[in-house]
Amino acid sequence: MHNTLSLFCAAALLGTAGADAAVAVDITGGNGAPITVTILQPIEYTVNNGTSFWPVFVLDGAGDLLSIATNSVTGTLSFSVNGGPEQFINRANSEFTSGVVGPDDFYFYLMNSSTQLQTGDTVVLNAGSFTTTGSFAVATPGQISIETFLMGAFGEQVSGNGVAVPEPGSALLLGLGCAGMFLRRRRAA
Repeated sequence: MHNTLSLFCAAALLGTAGADAAVAVDITGGNGAPITVTILQPIEYTVNNGTSFWPVFVLDGAGDLLSIATNSVTGTLSFSVNGGPEQFINRANSEFTSGVVGPDDFYFYLMNSSTQLQTGDTVVLNAGSFTTTGSFAVATPGQISIETFLMGAFGEQVSGNGVAVPEPGSALLLGLGCAGMFLRRRRAA
């Protein structure tokens, strides 16, 4: 029984250490109102193809939410490159087709950012949200699990899929619970 408990705890802790390629996003509003996009936990990207362009975050297959309209956005959604200063998203778009981006992809970025991505850079999209300044007729999907990646200036994919960064508190709580169960079993023996 002790070995089974140890194996369960080890497997559970290893499961929280990995990150999932699909990330949780909540897209609400529309139907004649502004659209709000909420990133529910930080997402990390590794740049594998440098570009002389700022990061463009693509939600692969999220839908044609803005009908090709580039829209200003406001909110708390930000990113950082290699642990640098926070930079806030201020534009969103969809229905643009070029390279790896198709008509059903939704994307957002910081217009005129001075950031240029280099191979090996780590980009973290922080948890937060933004709301479009315009209203849109489309129905939004609500909370979805979706793949995301970074795009460069000419529609080229410059990163692998972004991965959700697990909360450190979850692994800590699971570890403390397993340690407590281990000590309890040890005292009972």
